[in-house]
Amino acid sequence: AGGFAGGFVAESPARLRRLLAHAQAGCGQGAFPPVRCNAPEFSAVLEADGALRPCFFIPGPPGPPPASLAQGLNTPAMQALRADIRAQRRPECARCVCAKWRDPGQAEWP
Repeated sequence: AGGFAGGFVAESPARLRRLLAHAQAGCGQGAFPPVRCNAPEFSAVLEADGALRPCFFIPGPPGPPPASLAQGLNTPAMQALRADIRAQRRPECARCVCAKWRDPGQAEWP
């Protein structure tokens, strides 16, 4: 408890319990924890080659890199990927250890 209170341990106890549950599920000792993520609604991954992804674990649409970031984020294919993520239709999301949730009204990360 002192490590959390004093800031020595940066992650919250809840986050560490979630990581443990994820590791246990990976070893077949339980179910993966539920994922709540809206990261692709407020961030994206821009690869060194110009490819654009909705998150680190989901490939972006095939084809050449977009002419601009705004164009790439607003293509029908990228919009469809974000819709699939919102609807929890992407298999990658069910086992994601890196899920991020940001309240829509929150200006910055805590």
